[in-house]
Amino acid sequence: MKKTVLLIALLLLILLFTSCDLFTTDSTYSVGDTGPAGGIIFYDNDADNETGNADGLDSSIEGWRFLEAAPGDLFQRYEVPEILGDEGFRQWFKFGYHREGSHTSNLYVNETTGYSETNCTRIGIGEGLNNTNLLVADMGEMAYIDYIGQQKYIYAAGLASRLTYGTYSDWYLPSLNELKLIYSNRSILNTFDTMPGTNYYWSSSEGDMANSAYRFHFNDGSFEQAIRKEDGGIRVIRQF
Repeated sequence: MKKTVLLIALLLLILLFTSCDLFTTDSTYSVGDTGPAGGIIFYDNDADNETGNADGLDSSIEGWRFLEAAPGDLFQRYEVPEILGDEGFRQWFKFGYHREGSHTSNLYVNETTGYSETNCTRIGIGEGLNNTNLLVADMGEMAYIDYIGQQKYIYAAGLASRLTYGTYSDWYLPSLNELKLIYSNRSILNTFDTMPGTNYYWSSSEGDMANSAYRFHFNDGSFEQAIRKEDGGIRVIRQF
């Protein structure tokens, strides 16, 4: 009798865990699907793990699997960040500068005037969230909008970090390589500005040239280290 009870209990446990696994599999997303926050999924870091993942990322290590892009550009209405809809109009923002106290030079997030891969923002896939957090911790709510002077204004990473959309508030400014992924999957996302002269989108990746950051061109897929006071659009993403 005891053996029968134990066997039944074991079968119930197996059924329970199998059901959980099936639920997880059924709820897995694919590139092109609508994500949990209402954006479009444009990257799955486990998609090619069985054949050798070219980017070297694995969800069990990274703590996230998918990247989801907002369905429109970011803009602000009465200083509140929103996602651009059909009725909206495009806005452009500065990357921004940081200067500390009496320091007359503009600083990287490592609080020096020199870029370092070890303690500055980075360009890789999966780096955008940390980049954004570093920039916001460094520059606060407002950043200097020119490499000289005292005028401050809302800047790209700061605005991205303040967005709540689809009930989620973990959106951020993508890294350079995350913007490259968006560009390569642009056919499944909503329209980007591709007009020459206005098609720039800011990444969260600082450049190694003085007073610069990476800006991506959505008309031809090129990128550059642009001066931080130049204009750029914002397309935010999140990871889950």
